[in-house]
Amino acid sequence: MLKGRNNYLCPRRLEALRRRGPENADEVRVIAKMLIWLGETEIGDLSEINIVGPTERAIWSRISAADEGC
Repeated sequence: MLKGRNNYLCPRRLEALRRRGPENADEVRVIAKMLIWLGETEIGDLSEINIVGPTERAIWSRISAADEGC
């Protein structure tokens, strides 16, 4: 089954967030979580990681491959 682009991580956006530097502890936590997950994921699908709460979902929306910009 095919899923929408927003179900996949955009490595370029994650790297940009990491290089820019986290703005708060939530971003530090989510960046660390994503970097660990990258070493474990088989397909980079959102269903392979436990994104919980509105803060994590908001950060995911900024680093997902939601549009052609990734």
